Amino acid sequence: MSKIRLAIAGLGNCASSLIQGIEYYRKHPAEHTGILFEDIGGYKVTDIEIVAAFDVTLGKVGEDISKAIFASPNNTEKISDVPELGTKVQMGPILDGVPEHLRKFMEVSEHEPVDVGNALKEVKADVFSSI
Repeated sequence: MSKIRLAIAGLGNCASSLIQGIEYYRKHPAEHTGILFEDIGGYKVTDIEIVAAFDVTLGKVGEDISKAIFASPNNTEKISDVPELGTKVQMGPILDGVPEHLRKFMEVSEHEPVDVGNALKEVKADVFSSI
């Protein structure tokens, strides 16, 4: 079967846990603890391939996903090392702004936002989700 090509909007703690989990199960193929259904329609968790990621946080935008998932303000527990994935985090548009209370925890990147639709087409994403 082919891979599930996933693009993620926002690389916060939940995305970090997902990406670390995928990598953990790649490294431990016999391990199934924590997975309710090992196979769904012929797909396994290790069939998920992260092909794009978008964020607005300074320290994440422009970095490889493997580094960005551990960047501040993320503080999720580290469960697995993640090797460089070769996918850089792209600047997403700030559609509804960044509220003042969030600016206490993070700084907005000054990168120019990308056209997310075009970026998704370029990487042939199957799924685009905020996690």
